[in-house]
Amino acid sequence: LQRQYSVQSAAALRNLDSLDRELAGFEAAVKHLRMPENRDEVAAIYGKVEKMLMSGIDAVETCDLHSGKQEARVERKALVKRAEALLEALTRLKEQSEPAAPPTEKTPPSTVRFEEPVQEADEDKDRPPLTRHYSMNSRQAMETVEGLLTEVVDLECRVATFVPGDRRYHDEISQLFGTVEKLLLTRIDGVACGELHSGKDDVRSI
Repeated sequence: LQRQYSVQSAAALRNLDSLDRELAGFEAAVKHLRMPENRDEVAAIYGKVEKMLMSGIDAVETCDLHSGKQEARVERKALVKRAEALLEALTRLKEQSEPAAPPTEKTPPSTVRFEEPVQEADEDKDRPPLTRHYSMNSRQAMETVEGLLTEVVDLECRVATFVPGDRRYHDEISQLFGTVEKLLLTRIDGVACGELHSGKDDVRSI
């Protein structure tokens, strides 16, 4: 038995069938692509599949269909899933040709030097290094922030030893919460940077 569809449903199903064959062609082509020699082909297919998904598959209306509504919805949903999977595969292929970013070294925030030598050019290596001098207020502010930073690190280490859900740590957690809140509201926020000059930017960056 052959099911009869309305003109609108038949047109939608034919459109989805055409998109299915086109997508199958892209899927077959991607299997033979290698990076970096096929970089241009990968980029071209990615653009075509993305356009197909946005302007082709998503453009097939199923809300107004009747006789072929269910079949069209199932087929369109399957095409969306396949197109998205193909875009992900193409993205992975593109990433294979991109150079890896060099690893970055993380500098501990607590390392603040009051006198930091300035790097000189090769021809000036025999000259004595220049040092940066801070005012008394700036040095005191930096020492205060350094001490606060040490306290915060100690508190973080203590919190890391707590077991979530263990009632034995309930009182200590409440006490630490008050300590951190006081540290933030009265001591950290109490470090005035506006009146500093030589070390204002350094204190703000800690």
